[in-house]
Amino acid sequence: MKLRMAHKLALLLAGIGLAAALAMAVLAERVSRTLLVEGAQEALLTSTQVLARRVAVMHANVARDLRIVAEHPLTGRALKNSEADAADRLAQWFDVSMRSQPAYFQMRLISAADYGLERVRIDRHQGQLLRIDGDALQEKAHFPYVSEALALPAQEMFSSEIAINHEDGAHDGLEQPTAIFSMPVYAPNAPNGKALGVVVINVDLRNTFALLAQDLPKPYQLFLANGEGDILLHPNATLTFGFDRGERHLIQTSMPALAAVVGGSTDHAVLDFNLDTSKPMVAAFTRIEGAPHAAPPSRTLILGLAQPASEVLARAEQLRRALLGLAVPVAMGSLVFAFLLARTFTRPLAQLERAAHGFGQGDMATDLPVDRHDEIGTLARSFAHMQYRVGDQLQTLRENQQTLEHLSQHDSLTGLPNRRFFMQLLEQALVRAQRHGLTVDLMFIDLDGFKPVNDQFGHECGDQVLQTVVHQLRAGLRQADILARLGGDEFVVLLDGTPDQDTCETLAAKVIELISAPIAIWQGHTTVRVGASIGLARYPQDGRTASELLQSADRAMYAAKEAGKGCWRFAASGSQGAS
Repeated sequence: MKLRMAHKLALLLAGIGLAAALAMAVLAERVSRTLLVEGAQEALLTSTQVLARRVAVMHANVARDLRIVAEHPLTGRALKNSEADAADRLAQWFDVSMRSQPAYFQMRLISAADYGLERVRIDRHQGQLLRIDGDALQEKAHFPYVSEALALPAQEMFSSEIAINHEDGAHDGLEQPTAIFSMPVYAPNAPNGKALGVVVINVDLRNTFALLAQDLPKPYQLFLANGEGDILLHPNATLTFGFDRGERHLIQTSMPALAAVVGGSTDHAVLDFNLDTSKPMVAAFTRIEGAPHAAPPSRTLILGLAQPASEVLARAEQLRRALLGLAVPVAMGSLVFAFLLARTFTRPLAQLERAAHGFGQGDMATDLPVDRHDEIGTLARSFAHMQYRVGDQLQTLRENQQTLEHLSQHDSLTGLPNRRFFMQLLEQALVRAQRHGLTVDLMFIDLDGFKPVNDQFGHECGDQVLQTVVHQLRAGLRQADILARLGGDEFVVLLDGTPDQDTCETLAAKVIELISAPIAIWQGHTTVRVGASIGLARYPQDGRTASELLQSADRAMYAAKEAGKGCWRFAASGSQGAS
């Protein structure tokens, strides 16, 4: 029997409907898979950059602790005059520092004399802190962290490679992944002379790795390699620290795409790889360059995060099944109604075809026949819903990326700009000042008496005190002044405009007065008091770079501390004042 034109058209429309539905399902699946994988890679890359900033912060904290000890008068006395009282007080200081920093295996003061004899040493032993004294102190002149650190200028830090610690008598640090940092100690009046000794901190890398990974979602995997690609952290523990066993397990061997990152030609990479033969992963890696003040400055790390590809593509699989399930009803509907609606089907099918093609190019279709009450309308609404779901996922990924970026630039406790973000703002201000011949004024604030409050009432009350101080500072500073938290109880203010010395003194006195006000804790049942010591520095007199200006303000703040606290000092002129 010869088929009529209506039958042919109905069959043609049914075939076209089925083909279009299948094509849309396949195209949507491919596009959604691509978008989901790219979105996951971008999120992983952002996460690795956030972790890299955490590593930089940890490194800066170690440098700060070394610098504080190296520059303290007690350290010089313990080395130069071998004063027992100075050594005892330093040992107490080391004990307090290691209690506040669980990642520290060991803190030592080592003399340049007597073949590098240890003068003060605190070890972590079976979870407790142990002072090593008398004949148990060892000679360490032959270790690079002593011999190389003694040749460094003041305030520069030696940084070892990450390795397994085989040093005899290391207690809890023995046979553990360790990084060793040290800094030379000079006599106060002879910073360019011969170093008296070095301050050394051994850092527990296994503890540090755990801190890095604790906030990651459970399926995420953390990877770490040194600058040459030797694997330091990997889900397969047998591949880690192979060089310590006379083997080489390089991360670029199992992931060739990382060769460019290891070689330094790029600072990041996103890739797909198989963790084993049955576990495809999506990953992002970031290159962390060595700290500029470390010696040698080449302690590069390769940090990576990976996520199972099955989790990334789970939603794409659901979408594929839903679209494939819709293909058959749409084709049957096309066959039933083709005789009467053959002509009217042409336009909506063309719309759907254009929408499917546009969606494959990344365009979100708006002109869809969603108001129809037939199979075409059902398909259009399903397609629109699919677009909405994919768009919503992309929006969520973008919002997460923005949140991570905000967290990387702001202090989580106070909401203030952190050190990294503030240094960017300060550098921008210096560029403007240099271009227009202006000055830039910087106020460095360190709280007096905060540590006793924190020790007596606990970290939760300490956090409440810091938040109250920030509230007081915001109320007392001018609206255009930029307030930031550098860390701990240290704050810094970029003063707006070019205030004269009297204005700076007025602001400093006001800040000290505000901070000195009683602070209610424990829901108002108890009050505590803290104070402030302030250092003031001005560009260009006190420094031409952001780092120099911040260091000048820091030194002026320490001068205020030494003058009795609760006062301020200017960096350049030596002017002083007290509230």
